[in-house]
Parts: sequence; C-alpha cells; structure tokens
Amino acid sequence: MSAVTLMLAAQALVRVLITVKQSNLKKSDHGAKQFDMFNTLGQMVPQYVMYYCGWKLTQVGHFQEQPLLLFFAWGVSCSFYTTQVIVAQMSKSPIDWANASCLIAAPMVVVTSYLGRVWTLGEAGVADEVVVYCWVGLLALQYLYYVGGVCQDLADHLGIQVFTI
Repeated sequence: MSAVTLMLAAQALVRVLITVKQSNLKKSDHGAKQFDMFNTLGQMVPQYVMYYCGWKLTQVGHFQEQPLLLFFAWGVSCSFYTTQVIVAQMSKSPIDWANASCLIAAPMVVVTSYLGRVWTLGEAGVADEVVVYCWVGLLALQYLYYVGGVCQDLADHLGIQVFTI
C-alpha cells in the first residue's frame, strides 16, 4: 500500500509540473486560473500530509483496535480536500491551500502525533477514542459548513433556493 501511494504521489507531482509548464502555451484552456509554480506545488502540501498521516495511522496500535474509525476520519479529511479541489477547478479559482493545510492537514498531524505517542496529554488522562472522536466531529462540522456555504453561494448567485420544490 505504501509503494502504491508513493507511486501515485510521484505521478501527481510530475503531472502538476507538466501542467504548469504547458499552461503558458494554452492560456485560453484554463480561463482566468493562475498557474504559478509556488501556489501549484503548495496545493499538494495538504494532500501529501494526508498521505503521510494515513500511513502513520496504520502504524499505531490503535489502528488495530478501531480501524473503521480511523479510516472514516481519514476518508472525511480526503473528501473534504477533494471537494475543495473540485469547487476550485469548476469555478476556475485557485485552491486556498494554506487554509486547507490549517483546517484539514494540521488536525490530522496533531491526532497522528498523539496516537503515535510523539506527545501525550500527561495527567489529563484523555483516552485515544476521545481524541479521535473529537477529530471526526471537527472534520464533519467543517465539511458541513463548507458544503453549506458552497450551496448557499450558488443559490445566491443563481437567485434560487436550495432543496425546495
């Protein structure tokens, strides 16, 4: 699984670099979207952090106890970022990768570090399950807020109401 992930990550990096290079040739195909090297590579930071944390989560002992909970949390993280990428692509706007790094990748790093015993909460006695459930809850709330905001923005722009007959 690690080899496949590394291969896909390398392939994605090569494709992004090729796209950035070719974007100078075909500006009309990309609309107003900007393809500078720094922002384009920055968009991959949350994705690669999620790959790494997903791999690290499979290494912790808690993964063997409750694999579905960790898969669910990782899946929600990836879905959240993928939704942001799709919305940015469809609207021909840049991805706010710094925001995605803070809202998606950073909590994943914190939880992965905690479950991997890089650090502990000491005397607080917080159980691993509580940390993972809080992470899942935070992700779900952020995801619902983002999707609700996108739906509301589209409804406002089109002058319609969402989910009404």
